[in-house]
Amino acid sequence: MSGIGRAAIRLAAFGLVVVGGAAILRDPYRRVEAAAAVAVLDLCGAAHRTTLLGFSVLLAPAGKPAFAVIVTPACSSLPSVLCLLCVASMLPGPGARRALACAAALASAVIGNLLRISASMGAGLLAGRSSLVLFHNSVGTVVTFASTLGGFILMLYLLLPAQSGRDRTPIGAP
Repeated sequence: MSGIGRAAIRLAAFGLVVVGGAAILRDPYRRVEAAAAVAVLDLCGAAHRTTLLGFSVLLAPAGKPAFAVIVTPACSSLPSVLCLLCVASMLPGPGARRALACAAALASAVIGNLLRISASMGAGLLAGRSSLVLFHNSVGTVVTFASTLGGFILMLYLLLPAQSGRDRTPIGAP
């Protein structure tokens, strides 16, 4: 089989992993993310103001009406995790080293997303529902992008061989 044929088969397999994994793990994964975000808020002293309801959280800000927050599939780090797993399977390197690099990338994406969800809920507890939405849509988007891209760059850094300074050719050099 040609290299293009193998690549096409691998690409189709990745699509199945991402779509199938997202379909199977979507709700259980969101429940875990919501519970982890509530645990972070509890550690920060908000235990009496949060109530976990599956992948929803009831927030009760001081002096403001309570409201529910739903960890939707779009808020989840599951797509990033599945994509990073697929990318990691394509990268060169020994199995143990690749597993370590993949674990570091996944940790970056998952922890970054957990902090984003927790911080969004924290903003809602401090300043109300509209602040949660504003924080989630602005800062949260940047955090999600940075933690996933940062995880990918970390994975590459841990996997790719280092070059000594004398082996590097400056860009634009003849």
